[in-house]
Amino acid sequence: MAFAELRADEYAALSARALGRLAADGHVSPVQLVELALRLAKATEPSIKAYVSFLEPLARSVAHEREREARAGHLRSALHGVPIAVNDNFYLKGFPLARGSRTAFKLFESVDLLLMPTMPIVAFDAAAEVPPGGDAEAPLPWITWTPYTYPFNLSGQPAISLPCGLAPDGMPVAVQIVGPFGSDALVLAFAREVESALAFREHHPLRLAAS
Repeated sequence: MAFAELRADEYAALSARALGRLAADGHVSPVQLVELALRLAKATEPSIKAYVSFLEPLARSVAHEREREARAGHLRSALHGVPIAVNDNFYLKGFPLARGSRTAFKLFESVDLLLMPTMPIVAFDAAAEVPPGGDAEAPLPWITWTPYTYPFNLSGQPAISLPCGLAPDGMPVAVQIVGPFGSDALVLAFAREVESALAFREHHPLRLAAS
């Protein structure tokens, strides 16, 4: 079986589903996809610092196995043969659990806690997936308006959100407290002090009349 040549820029522009269709149809090889993924990841790592390690021998071994399965007509899923990066917040047999990228950990080398907004916008219609003017066609629309929260879900670092005031339109706004990995008690203790100092429970957001 002869496979088509896929350039790195073509690989980077395609979605995982599109790559899966190409692999399922026999146009590209899972081995080729893994080599492209490794090349691009290693090229960008010095600037983004997102990877703890590259499991090259394992990736190549699995890619060859997936290629043999594809040749035999056995496809495991719609993403058969598509390489992935496993977040280091998940257990992977035989490899250390680093829990969070080096960038996320370095945030706390000089500070104890981060105090930051929870959201860059005020609340919007609960029935909408994105705020007015948002990108509803994005692959993961919610990521476009939650830039301050989801990174810590991935890194496993403790974070808590507290109401801290009202926007000009009467909608509530919140502050987020983030700590280094394993500092749950510190985050909760500081959050209690912030909550007491703000005394926000004395204030109530805009009451919406029942329709």
